[in-house]
Amino acid sequence: MEQQKQKQNYQQQQQIQKTDQKKVEFKQQQNPEFKICVICGYKNELNAKFCEECGENLAGKPVCPSCKTQVYEGADICEVCGAWLLAGKCKFCYAEILENEKFCSLCGNPADGIVCPNCGTKNIFDFCKKCNTPLTEAALEEQKKINSNPFFQNLFKLDNELQNLKNEEVNESEIKKEIEAAEKKIEAEKKKIEESEKKEQQIQKMLRLEQFLNKSNQAEQQITRPEQKALKPLISEEHLKILERAKQNLAGYKQRQLEKENKQREIQAQLNQMAQLTFSTGQEARRFFDASRPSNSYVWECNFVHYVHPKPSDCAKPELGGKWVIVEGAIDWQQGYF
Repeated sequence: MEQQKQKQNYQQQQQIQKTDQKKVEFKQQQNPEFKICVICGYKNELNAKFCEECGENLAGKPVCPSCKTQVYEGADICEVCGAWLLAGKCKFCYAEILENEKFCSLCGNPADGIVCPNCGTKNIFDFCKKCNTPLTEAALEEQKKINSNPFFQNLFKLDNELQNLKNEEVNESEIKKEIEAAEKKIEAEKKKIEESEKKEQQIQKMLRLEQFLNKSNQAEQQITRPEQKALKPLISEEHLKILERAKQNLAGYKQRQLEKENKQREIQAQLNQMAQLTFSTGQEARRFFDASRPSNSYVWECNFVHYVHPKPSDCAKPELGGKWVIVEGAIDWQQGYF
């Protein structure tokens, strides 16, 4: 909710800025001898690169060459369309690469990206954006380092235990319905027993009354009464077993829920430690975080604007660090801020 609010605020600011830009463009047409600042409206010299009043870059904000939306200064990808922004640089190692070169002379990776052999997705990242398959030698090496690290070995073990708890989950509402249905049937059977007991009590009263009325004749005539039989319990053993089993399932469900919540807190505490790391480049950060992702039950929160992305490959500034965050259920992704 907080992230969505931040995004809406940012979009509102962008809309205001666009409106201000149009006003400035109109003023600029009216005052062609000045370069008017978008932020403060100060009239600068035509050759000025920065506003003399507030220091704003008068060259304007950079935009994506593919979708024409505003992008972050120095970003390597566009968060809206995913286009590579650093023309003339290798998409994997940032080395200079000529326009007609098909492979990078430094890392050897294809200049236009790699098609994932697992799902067929074309990537400009070391790990497949869709299925997280390692695609480069650097990705395999990073994965090897992560898997041999005791910290991540313990993290992956905890996550495996968490996934097992999730797989054992049952539907709480269905269990409660089962308990309610069994209790209703048992209650109905109890009412039948109570009614039978009341009838038997009435019969016994009538017999005692008859015995009292015929007391004088009892010496001469022996009155024989049918032997009173014990009432058979009417509560079904089957319903009792169903109720007991459902209650046990509910107790087990609650216990697993508690274990799952404790496990999630333990895992998230370890994941939070990763937020302190920073990296030299965006691709280095993406390699590390893609290799260290415990499972598919996680999304990535960047340190840059604290926005939650599906993966660090969707963030324009992953080198500033971030962390994996445990999520429950599906997320309706609206990528980027622009």
